[in-house]
Amino acid sequence: MLMPTPETLDADRLESGPSPVESSRGESSAVAADEPKHNDNGSDKDEDPGGGGGGGGSSDIEERMRKGQLLDENKVEAALPPLGIIQNITLNLTSPRFFNDEATSNLPLTIGVLTVPGLLRSRLIPLLESSLKHEKDIHVFFMDSPKTIPGREALAEYLNKVKRADQVHIVTLPAPKSMKMALRNAWVNLPAVKYFREARPKQKYFAIMDDDTYFLMNAIRNIIGEVDRNNTHTGPVYLGAPITDGLRGGCRLVRSGKTKRAFHTTGRKEVIFVCGGSGIIIDRLAIDELFKVRNVTVSPTETFYDYCIATMFQGAGDVRLGHCLSEANVPIITRREMFRDTMFRAIGEKRVYNKRPFPASFHRFRKREWQYVLRAVEDARDANELVTWGDLLQNFRPGPVYYHSMFHPMKYDNYTDIMGLKRKTAYQVRRENILQRKYHCGRKANTDEW
Repeated sequence: MLMPTPETLDADRLESGPSPVESSRGESSAVAADEPKHNDNGSDKDEDPGGGGGGGGSSDIEERMRKGQLLDENKVEAALPPLGIIQNITLNLTSPRFFNDEATSNLPLTIGVLTVPGLLRSRLIPLLESSLKHEKDIHVFFMDSPKTIPGREALAEYLNKVKRADQVHIVTLPAPKSMKMALRNAWVNLPAVKYFREARPKQKYFAIMDDDTYFLMNAIRNIIGEVDRNNTHTGPVYLGAPITDGLRGGCRLVRSGKTKRAFHTTGRKEVIFVCGGSGIIIDRLAIDELFKVRNVTVSPTETFYDYCIATMFQGAGDVRLGHCLSEANVPIITRREMFRDTMFRAIGEKRVYNKRPFPASFHRFRKREWQYVLRAVEDARDANELVTWGDLLQNFRPGPVYYHSMFHPMKYDNYTDIMGLKRKTAYQVRRENILQRKYHCGRKANTDEW
């Protein structure tokens, strides 16, 4: 099977209103925007829509944008060069095969996507043409601001051209006044669940994803269907890959003469939340819990949602949603098939294929080539069949011959080094272990976390 050639927006289609939208990028910058940017410390400069730290002062952000150090998230991208390379797709026929029944394949699901106009072409449109190609109830969230109007109009024009305006809905959400804004719509998650509750009163299951998340939809529905059929689980569904926020970051050793003292480096409340990068699955019961009265003796009308909006200021929306659901005593259903890192690390260093039967989602899926190739792999399988780890190993091999490997790693195991991520030295690992054993502080080992 051949990889489909993606549709791209023409330059003149980004003109909206009385004056055209001016682009500040040339062709070379547009190509670079399709790849993650890394600073000297190995961290991404373009943070995720649903994650990342809190937004700093607006003057600092504007200064960094002026210097070209930060993406202007409200400026629509320039036209990207078309992908002219065709990739042959081969399936791994020795892998175990998984199929959904008809009811699971047709399970209704409302999907919300967190994005900004500055990533319309390099992320959102490829996502709609690959992972969400066959989905019929998608809601794309933008901030309700005049700055996002050009991006919204460009997206609406694209949707009309491909005849998906009835399937993909453009939604504007007012930013909470009580929260300092963070980049990439990091505040969206809580307002999004309120929107879902009001806009889809009869829908049971919802999903929230970033624009660099890739959902393998057959696998996502397989997971939801498994929970839905589980008669022993009658409570709310808040499902995905868990992370702990506020966890003690380790020991800090303080010397005073001959005495030594160690203390924890963080002291925030420990809350487990579902990572937004790998996708959040939530049902109506869990959302309804947020709109129950929190404490009738304190306030007879204040709901958990109202309390969270007024008092929780985490810069990352998935963290904020997790804290709010924790306040409402909604438990997490852990599913490690939803991987919160890149696909290459999942099939490389982490070797998740030895631990889970099939993949369901990946994070940091930021190259168009990856999206269209994986879509072609999905299309090569039967309509109700799940993509296997063997299919990924077959079609995403390392080496320069596979052009969609971001850094052309010669083997999967060196992907962390190529990404520029820092690894602890053997001395650092030994010292940390000794401190943890001696002073009983630091992070507890969790062999299932990867």
